[in-house]
Amino acid sequence: SSVSCADPRWGLFGRNTNAPLHVSKSQQSLPESGPLYICADAPFSQEYPCDALFDQHGHRIEELHVAVHIAAFQDPRNVQPLPSALSFSATSLRRLVLAGQGRLWPEFWRKTLSLFGDDCPNLTSLAMYRIPFLPTNTIGARLSHLIIYNPWQPDVDNWAPRVRDILLLLSGTPVLREAYISGLADSATELPLPIALLPHLHKLYLSGGSPAGSGRVLSHLRLPNNCLVRLSEYA
Repeated sequence: SSVSCADPRWGLFGRNTNAPLHVSKSQQSLPESGPLYICADAPFSQEYPCDALFDQHGHRIEELHVAVHIAAFQDPRNVQPLPSALSFSATSLRRLVLAGQGRLWPEFWRKTLSLFGDDCPNLTSLAMYRIPFLPTNTIGARLSHLIIYNPWQPDVDNWAPRVRDILLLLSGTPVLREAYISGLADSATELPLPIALLPHLHKLYLSGGSPAGSGRVLSHLRLPNNCLVRLSEYA
């Protein structure tokens, strides 16, 4: 079987009995102790109602689902600080889901962006759906599950992640076990490309606007012999 497009706990959204609290739409009472599972928005607004929650309880958040307002991140003229949902002190964060809301504009693609105040959370799972950037500091030595999903479009090579950026990201995941990466740019001129060692990878799914992008990534990965690999032309 191939790697499914699922959330970081590899179950479909909305079917988990321990669904995250959606703190950005209703003021719910929080447990007095223990880890928190939070669903929030990431707008650029001075009146976001949940800033205090992240300031006071951010150290308890273990799982976070964030609806990312794409337009605010894609405009290079926007120099505002990151929203609190992406800039709090994420010392306990283990599972992160970023889901882009709005249209992807190729001219505003950002290659990388540092989150959570330049801290390096010890994530075990990361999922990014239609996100116009790659985080530079959320991929670490404990990450075991990774999803990067960008739906294929005719101009995918203009806005999708570049092969080099994906390889640099993967090179920092020594214990990665499952990866689903869809929507790769066919960037033939990017040289030299780094080598990523993934000795524990069990399942790998790669797709791009053309087979070339996926092929370039695969040729620069060092995988165990029992790794299940699936290549697809389209996501």
